[in-house]
Amino acid sequence: RLLTSMPVPDTQSALDMIGYYTIRWVIERFHFVLKQGMEVEERQIESPQALKNAVILDSWAATQLCALHYLARVKPHLPTATTALQVQNIAFILVFLAQHHRITLTEIDPEALTIEQFHRIIAILGGFQNQKNKTPGIVSLWIGWKKYLFLTDILQTQKDVGNQ
Repeated sequence: RLLTSMPVPDTQSALDMIGYYTIRWVIERFHFVLKQGMEVEERQIESPQALKNAVILDSWAATQLCALHYLARVKPHLPTATTALQVQNIAFILVFLAQHHRITLTEIDPEALTIEQFHRIIAILGGFQNQKNKTPGIVSLWIGWKKYLFLTDILQTQKDVGNQ
């Protein structure tokens, strides 16, 4: 049973209400990631425009993270190349994991990376213990996402400096 204040006169209306309820959970996850993971409430910004800009950037990162988490569940074998996710420099991240976490992911081809593989790589960066029967949680995912963004920024800066 689903309790609602909306009128539900027929079966199709009931199915619509259930659909709205399932979307609500995705929105709850987004706000959880935005508040806890991106720590948007901890910002010490005084200018309203600067705070607005920071929230917009954090929202973009939280949206990407939630999309990754959702796609890993519903379409795990989807190639990352067909998504809007910013999957860049994945070979660098695999080398980083091998060096700093003593994890080798030899079965992963950076050119044919699936959503499920990318999801697991990001979670491992966030401290997830790479166990086959366990699914990474959102907390290890957001910690890994922050590290991933940081590492790709470092790599891009290194490329920029090398080109000058």
